[in-house]
Amino acid sequence: MFPLLIFLMVRTSLEHGINASSCDAFAGLGILLCGGFGNPKRGLEMARAAELILEKPGMNRIKSRTIFVCEGLIRHWTEPLRSTLDPLLRGYKIGLECGDGQSAGINLTPVIGLQNETQNETVESSTVVQTQNNLDIHIVYLISSKILMGVESRTDKNTSSLNSFEDVLVEAEKSDNQSLRGYVYTAIVELKLIFGEYEAAATATVEAGDIRPGLFANYTGVRFTFLAALAYLKAAQSSDTRERRRWKKKGLKELKLVRSWVKKGNVNLEHSLHLLEAELAVAERRRSTYIEDRYKSAIETAKVNGFIQDQALSNELASLYFASQGDVTRRGSYMKQAIDCYSEWGALAKVDQLTKREA
Repeated sequence: MFPLLIFLMVRTSLEHGINASSCDAFAGLGILLCGGFGNPKRGLEMARAAELILEKPGMNRIKSRTIFVCEGLIRHWTEPLRSTLDPLLRGYKIGLECGDGQSAGINLTPVIGLQNETQNETVESSTVVQTQNNLDIHIVYLISSKILMGVESRTDKNTSSLNSFEDVLVEAEKSDNQSLRGYVYTAIVELKLIFGEYEAAATATVEAGDIRPGLFANYTGVRFTFLAALAYLKAAQSSDTRERRRWKKKGLKELKLVRSWVKKGNVNLEHSLHLLEAELAVAERRRSTYIEDRYKSAIETAKVNGFIQDQALSNELASLYFASQGDVTRRGSYMKQAIDCYSEWGALAKVDQLTKREA
């Protein structure tokens, strides 16, 4: 229904002239081009068209919502994720100023997901608690952060009674909220990978199923694809021959999707692709020099693009690989970098895990 509605809106705008709903029309077409038709460059052109329409007088009431669609659902396909932060915060402020609390809240959700200094300051705002209709997604990020920091989750009567991923999943099932379910499983799989529970990560990925329809065009859906590929490839490395083939086949399917997105200009997945290629090479027992080259590319690209958590994970996985090869020097060097990156990210529980392992 959504595609049909968007096509009709675009056609109406072209035939009868531009109005406020034209922003929704062209931004919606951008979403379809990026998430459905695999044409992010054309999708970006539609986002720019919507932004031009916003410059017309009388468009204030739809500015916040349009900014979220353009920055949160379209630009991440071709532009650095970090570049969307300031516009999303601007959309958040515009929403509050216009009395559009719902749009203000959804602009803030991707910002919280990036877990940077601006996010930490913004999420404390009581205004968001009062206006954000989908607070449960924020709770998912909060639970993840507490686990990474090693902080026990406690009930806050002023915000939510949801204290675990299981609680949020129950809530998602009750309300048939597929988007929320997707956020939860993405967080679960990522945390299991970070803490080295690779088989559990693969199992959770299978249990999740294809959550991407519920996260259509959303960066979290893209992120899940990378995490799924990594979980499957790690499971393949530690399985017997029969199981290795099964996990590897699943991993390759997801890896090919990541590779196609990078080929179409997704700069936010370049480091992810390098890491997946390294892990695939480990599973296939390829030569050590090639594998290290892929790890190094993943680490450097993650650093350049600002993905400190993936920089940390890539260093850790490189360390584990060289440990399996008996290369004590490289193992120690990569592990030190991993601990430094996890520490900078604020993942104190993970730092503690690695420090105890190294002791």
